[in-house]
Amino acid sequence: MHNAFDIRAVLRQLPVRIESAVAYSDRLLLGTATGALLMYRVVEPTKDRALSISLMETKKAFARKAIEHLDVIKEAGVLVCLADGMVTLYDLHSLSGATPLNNTKGANLVAVHTGVDHIDGIPTLVSKLAVHAKRKLVVLEWRDAEFYKSLEYSAAERITAMQFASASLLVLSTAR
Repeated sequence: MHNAFDIRAVLRQLPVRIESAVAYSDRLLLGTATGALLMYRVVEPTKDRALSISLMETKKAFARKAIEHLDVIKEAGVLVCLADGMVTLYDLHSLSGATPLNNTKGANLVAVHTGVDHIDGIPTLVSKLAVHAKRKLVVLEWRDAEFYKSLEYSAAERITAMQFASASLLVLSTAR
């Protein structure tokens, strides 16, 4: 039988508690309970070499409180960070240039989707970021790596989970 994944521990006994993680390309980003961000480089194993992981950078005061969620919109070069009830966007390559999304105060859920959509018959790379904040849902959209628009919707009920099923379908779970 074929196994699609190999499960193995790559980091053991870290001195901090990990709250969130995201992987892209050869990078692994870990958000901690103290608000630090750890960036690791992962080198895939080959016949001659075992899997290796090395700490590239530590940003100790990346967030004031625990980093609850990390996500990447690779095509737009954006790192999405949910901490202290607010979503902040960072430049993915430099991890600087913090852009807090003020309309996401009280945020507790984040979902990201990237895919090809045909807009006016032209294939376009569309990335969407959905944020649940208090009683509203904020959806931001990028087209071909350029910010396109932001929409806000009111939420009649408390949303407990959300996930994009496609570029145009966001599935929500409510408390009732």
